Amino acid sequence: MESYNEDLAITYLVPKVNKVDFEPMVAALKEFFVQTHGVHVAEVQPYPIGNAYVLFHNPVERERFLDKIIQFGPDYQIYVGKHNEGKNARFQDMDREAWIMLISFPEDARNNSTICKAVADFGLLHYWNDTNNLARIVAKINLFDGAKIPHGVLVSTSIPLKTRSCMYLVFVLTNKGITMLADEDQLPADGPLFPLPMQAPRWMGLHGNVHAPRPQAIGEESFVGQGAQSAAAMDEDS
Repeated sequence: MESYNEDLAITYLVPKVNKVDFEPMVAALKEFFVQTHGVHVAEVQPYPIGNAYVLFHNPVERERFLDKIIQFGPDYQIYVGKHNEGKNARFQDMDREAWIMLISFPEDARNNSTICKAVADFGLLHYWNDTNNLARIVAKINLFDGAKIPHGVLVSTSIPLKTRSCMYLVFVLTNKGITMLADEDQLPADGPLFPLPMQAPRWMGLHGNVHAPRPQAIGEESFVGQGAQSAAAMDEDS
């Protein structure tokens, strides 16, 4: 899922404020941001779990207040959080990925929204390969922790006054753990931070070439080069 609304935040007041008093609270909140912090709030709307959605003019303004507790008058404190990380948000490990093939998937349902819903019980859609092959869809899924890929997925399509539901076969092409990147390298105790690598071996052809020269380190002079330099030096002396 792509990130949008990076200028939107949730505000929590401590102690809580009754929803009946939302309008006077909004007026005080806007005045507080303007007079105390020099920030003009674009919009404030009710939020069911917290006190209010606060829309800033840009993500930079929101960043100033994220994850901070701000004194709001003598009796209140404000906590500002991201719009998609409310108190009901939870993290879930996703350490496996799979390529699956959906057989005879309906042509009218070949879109991101429908495929996301079809795999929502066991993972999140990462990518699906849109081709001219009408018999199958190949998709890459990030699997939930402990999730099992079913033998089929249920897809429902709406028609007037009814809903048509069908099961479509799922074939697992690959199922593996996500490759974790290595930790950061330690700084060398001595020597350059980025040493020059050895030159790669010369091309030997498809059938090998026993006369190919050995690999030469960067900066290493060949005997031919040394001979040419010696001859040039002798010419200068004479």
